Amino acid sequence: TVTLVKDLTYKDILVIDRSIILDGNNKTLTSTAGRAINVSGTLTVTIKNLIINCSGERGINLIGGPSIVTIEKCNIKAANYAVNLANSASGAEATIKECEITGCNSVNVGAANSKVIIQDSVINSIDNVTYEGYAAIALNKDGANTEITATNTEINISGSSCADTVKARNDTETGKISIGSDSDIKIDTEEKTVRFDLKANKVFVFDRETEERIYFDLKGE
Repeated sequence: TVTLVKDLTYKDILVIDRSIILDGNNKTLTSTAGRAINVSGTLTVTIKNLIINCSGERGINLIGGPSIVTIEKCNIKAANYAVNLANSASGAEATIKECEITGCNSVNVGAANSKVIIQDSVINSIDNVTYEGYAAIALNKDGANTEITATNTEINISGSSCADTVKARNDTETGKISIGSDSDIKIDTEEKTVRFDLKANKVFVFDRETEERIYFDLKGE
């Protein structure tokens, strides 16, 4: 076990390349790197009691092998993927419990044949970027046969461009996302939001309950 005794500021990626328990001891890791922590290889890793503030794209990033990672009682903030399972982490198992996770695609999974369990946590998706397709929990097209399960978890969606942001997005044919009925979804905008699709020259109503777009033709010139 490695225990932090003071707050740390890093401009480079902190790489975990051996099995370890990292006890943050409620200290803060402030990172200006593109990834705050890379878990790299086939490892068994526990990260607990750690606050991560990352101005770069990713907070905790799993790469390079099917690691078994437990993230417990952490508060993780990143510009986009607060917790990320990259394609190269195929076969990984990640458990997130009693954490607060904040990003755009806050929990982002591209690893195939993997399992992600989210328990008793808060997932915040803050979208201030004019881009469609963000989700609090995202399973990308390369994540075939991966299962993500969230129970007793609060999902909050907010931001100036959050009208199309959804609680979960599954881009696979064989993967699965399950959000338990004991979880709470909170969105800071109306349930139905009018938006313009300029490329299609149409206007649509985005229904958050069904996560569907209802299109209408634009009238006039």
